[in-house]
Amino acid sequence: MRSGYFEYRLLDDDTAEITKYDGKEAKLEIPYVMNDHRVTAIGDRAFEWNGYITSVTIPGSVTKIGANPFRYCEKLLDITVPPNSKYLEVTDGVLFSKPDKRLVCCPNKAIFDEYSIPKGIRIIGDYAFSHCFNLELITIPDSVTTIGAEAFSDCSSLTSVTIPDSVTELGTNPFVYCENLLNINISRENKYLAVVKRVLFSKPDRRLVCYPGGLTYEEYSIPNGIRIIGGLAFSACYKVGLINIPDSVTTIGDKTFYGCGDLEDLIIPGSVTNIGEDAFKDCGDIFDEGGKKLMITLEKGSYAEDYCKQHGYEYQYPDSLDWLKD
Repeated sequence: MRSGYFEYRLLDDDTAEITKYDGKEAKLEIPYVMNDHRVTAIGDRAFEWNGYITSVTIPGSVTKIGANPFRYCEKLLDITVPPNSKYLEVTDGVLFSKPDKRLVCCPNKAIFDEYSIPKGIRIIGDYAFSHCFNLELITIPDSVTTIGAEAFSDCSSLTSVTIPDSVTELGTNPFVYCENLLNINISRENKYLAVVKRVLFSKPDRRLVCYPGGLTYEEYSIPNGIRIIGGLAFSACYKVGLINIPDSVTTIGDKTFYGCGDLEDLIIPGSVTNIGEDAFKDCGDIFDEGGKKLMITLEKGSYAEDYCKQHGYEYQYPDSLDWLKD
């Protein structure tokens, strides 16, 4: 359904949830009512990529807000909510959801070199700090238990981050496209997370979560025992040229190696039985004259071979040493 520049859907209680906005207002006031339906919710990324909004006012009727509705709104500086709202709060320019104690959105235009998340916040929401280029230092309190998917994506000034032991859940690579990130710090006593050779892992699901964008390894071997290479885990890690995957791995997530410009060799064992969407898209130096495409080494008859055939990726079988037995 549509009302002006807004798209919305009706909820079970006959109220409206905004799902998309394609207007060009700089100072946007979200309406209280659309076509006789009270606006009570703003959906995930509803205003995403809007390059016009500089300020937004959210009405008091809104009781629910999804994953950062203002992701990649590069000019957004001010968010206003009613001071007596039971559901939303803006503190130091940052938007929070009260019921789930979630940090929803740090506006892209906010001039934060350093930011300390308030004590008591439990969730850093999906995409919450996306595109915050100025952010150099983030302090995460020990009240936080969850860091959402791509929470700090494109924070290009972020070089180091410390995750407290309270964090038990990580979404899809929270630090994807952080091209200068080198250090992810956790304690040795952490029961849920581990960092090995600066790479971040989730212990419960044995998942490689994040290979930091600032690393300069030309070759990297994933530790044996890892089962999942998470979505976006290596995305835009331009410098790595060869990745060895152990035969403990069964799953390669969506866009896992997306945009790895220098990745020319990838060894996939027969244990892999699931490969996500666009897992190897734009890998290899294919846009430069004389550049090499990604070459995948795999086992004959494997799931990876079928995947490469279906998606047009070049592959080869391991060199045979049977001739040495003659």
